[in-house]
Amino acid sequence: MGIIDIVVFFALLIVIEIYYQIYQWRRAKHHKIPDATMTTDEFHRRVREKSQNLVILDELVLDVTEYMENHPGGKFLLEHNKGRDVSKFFYGGYALDGNLTVNGAVPHMHSNSARAIIESLTVARLVHNKSKLFTDKSHQQSQSIPVFSATVKGRTEVNSTTQNI
Repeated sequence: MGIIDIVVFFALLIVIEIYYQIYQWRRAKHHKIPDATMTTDEFHRRVREKSQNLVILDELVLDVTEYMENHPGGKFLLEHNKGRDVSKFFYGGYALDGNLTVNGAVPHMHSNSARAIIESLTVARLVHNKSKLFTDKSHQQSQSIPVFSATVKGRTEVNSTTQNI
C-alpha cells in the first residue's frame, strides 16, 4: 500500500499545480492594447508643454487626470511620477521613498481591480522614436553596429592612493 500512497500523493500534487497555473494565468490579465500610438517625443511634449498628467505603464500611455483624486495611495504618488514610467511601482519592485529594507516599506502589489482601471485610463501605445543612426537608406540594408576597441599604452599614477593593477 506504500506505492499507492506515493502515486496518489504525486497525482494530487500535479492536479494542484495545474489548478494553480490556470489560476495564475487567469489572474494575470494582460492590458488591452489600444490602436492609437504616441511617440516618446510627443509624450514628453504633452507632459511639459500641455501639462497633461500622463504616465507610462508597460509601453502604454495612461492619462491619470481623472483618477488622481481616487488613487488609494494618494494624489501625490501620481503627481510625483507624472511623465515617467511607473511599471516598477505598479508591479511592486520599488518603493517611492527607496526604503525597501528589512524594517522599511513593503512594496505594494496591485490587484486585478487596479489592472481593470488601467484599461480605462489607457489612451495610447508608446512607440519609441526611430533611431537617427540608420535614417539613410544605404545604412538600413546592413545595419552594422560600429565596434570600438581600446589598447592600453601605459600606466599613470593618478594619486598616492591609486594601486597598480
